[in-house]
This record gives sequence, structure tokens and C-alpha cells, in this order.
Amino acid sequence: MSVTVRDVMEKMEQWCPSSLACSWDNSGLQVGSKNQTVTRILVALDVTRAVVEEAVSFGAEMIITHHPLIFGGLQNLSLDDYPQAVVAALLQGGITHFAAHTNLDMAAGGVNHTLAEVLGIKGVVPLAAEGDMDGLGRIGTLPSRMSFAQLELLVKEKLGLDYLKVVPTEKEIRSVAVCGGSGMDLLVAAKEAGADCLISAEGKHHQAFIAQQLGIGLIDAGHFHTERVVVPVIARYLQEHFPELTVSCSKQEKSGWLVR
Repeated sequence: MSVTVRDVMEKMEQWCPSSLACSWDNSGLQVGSKNQTVTRILVALDVTRAVVEEAVSFGAEMIITHHPLIFGGLQNLSLDDYPQAVVAALLQGGITHFAAHTNLDMAAGGVNHTLAEVLGIKGVVPLAAEGDMDGLGRIGTLPSRMSFAQLELLVKEKLGLDYLKVVPTEKEIRSVAVCGGSGMDLLVAAKEAGADCLISAEGKHHQAFIAQQLGIGLIDAGHFHTERVVVPVIARYLQEHFPELTVSCSKQEKSGWLVR
């Protein structure tokens, strides 16, 4: 029996229900039809022209990403603009695009659980917060206490980074909060939960001073690298539940930002 986009979406719904998504989010089907038959799926963090071209070469009928392609309403269908040009490329290639965004951040075994696991953080539980941020982060403990400098090296090694943006702390680190992507707004919640350090991305200028005042360390490891860890997890989940499909992680995508 053939597998359809609808089948894949229903299986993703079992893992990361759309009800978990933040009110401002646009997770779900982005481009294409639920009735399309699927034999190959390409998984990535974002869908770009390069990823679409990779999917075409791979023979994929479906791309699954963490980040949605469409957030606000499109003002036009100009092929000179982003994301319109990518939407057109998907339609031209006959490829359906589905995104699991904040619902995958919050789900058990999702982005934040995976980030904590990659960093060796144990006893992970949701990080308490308020409103739409509730459930986005995770907090747990390192196997042993370490200095902030040692934690920096650990993050660089596990996430494949040559650089970090940090607000150091002199205290030993044992309890660590994480939030993949732009989760620096969880800074106060992390402190209140007892974290010695928050690892996330897209830290703002004033948040460094807040961290210093609170006495909590901050590590900004970049949006791409703190979330890219979930891509192979999505691929494994789908391959396990649809052994008849060929599921692959994108080999072409990279962060849009360069540090020179």
C-alpha cells in the first residue's frame, strides 16, 4: 500500500501534536497536497532553493523541515523574492513541504530534548515559563560540575562550532537550561528554575547585562546549530515508522550566517 503525505503528517502529529504549537506559529503543510504519494523524503532545518534542488536530485516528493517556509501572508508571487521563489520551486518540482516548528520544540524527544541529550545533560524536564514560551525550554544537570570554560569547550565540540557568544560566570556549572533557536527570553525562567547557565541563541544586547545581574552564565551557540541536531532524529523517526520509504537528511544546507 502506497504512503501519502497525509500518512506522514498523521505520524508526525502523533509525535508532535499541532496543539502544542505557539499561537503565532505556522506549523503544518506549507506547500503541496496531502494526497501526494511519497516514496522519498528529505529532512532539513530550512527549505531553501539549494534544499529544493537537492530534493529534486534525490527524487524526493516531500521535504520536512523544522522551520516553516511561510510565516506571514504573502504579498505577491514574485519569483525575485523570498520565500515566493522557493514556493515556486517546490511547485515546479512537484514537492510537498511540511514543517513541525514550535510543536516539535515542545514535544518529548523534540528539539530541546535532543539538544540537551547531545550536550550530555541528564534528568531533563521542561523549563517553567509563561504564555507561549511555556514548555519551549528544558533544564537538567551535567554528569559532573565543570567550569564555564569547560562548558564552552563541550558546546563547541558537540555542536561542531569554532565560536560562541558568551556571558561567562565564575561559579561552577551543574544545572543547565537549553532552548534551541531564539530562546534567550527564557533567561529569567532559567534562573528561577535554578540553572547556572542558559544555552540558546540570538541573545540581545541588554540580555547580557540581565544575565550579569542575575549571576547566570549565557552561551549563544547560534540558531542553526542549536536546532540542526533534531534533523537526524526526524529522519530516524520516519524511517522507523515507514520502512518502505527512503528518508535522508539534507547534505547541502548550512547556516545562512558566516563569521569572518
